[in-house]
Amino acid sequence: MVDFKYDMKFDDIFIPARSFLHLTTQDEQVKCLKNIYHYLNSGGRFLINFFNPNLSFLVENSVASNEFRHAGTFVHPDQQGEKIELSLNQKNDLPEQIQNITWKWKFSLSDKEYLTNMTVRWVYREEFKLLLRLAGFTEWELYGDFDKSQYSYESPEMVWIARKK
Repeated sequence: MVDFKYDMKFDDIFIPARSFLHLTTQDEQVKCLKNIYHYLNSGGRFLINFFNPNLSFLVENSVASNEFRHAGTFVHPDQQGEKIELSLNQKNDLPEQIQNITWKWKFSLSDKEYLTNMTVRWVYREEFKLLLRLAGFTEWELYGDFDKSQYSYESPEMVWIARKK
């Protein structure tokens, strides 16, 4: 996302599934957004979503714990009868805006467990506006979910559509 190169420009660029949050420094975020701006045609759109940081949830998960909480049960797509129990352990670093997440995957038939670590950096609304400006964007819309509902503090998502003039 930070240094992609193409020999063409695009009308639309989309970063799905909160992937932008895997850029854990503002330098990476700005480089990514500048690169996107460069590769958009005039009038082109940049679409992105990420979760809306909820301060009480972030604080609640800022104390280290060894406990995993259930995140879902899924059926393995390739092995009939195999269920996957997904759990997570999350520790939030409030000053750095970093979530350190450990995912635990437990497979029912083999009774094996796998741990996967993931680090993401949450972004606040006003911070993202500044990041967009630094990249060259001057026009954007913000929605509170994929249905284009009005953004509020309680919105589950931030869905952005930024335009290149």
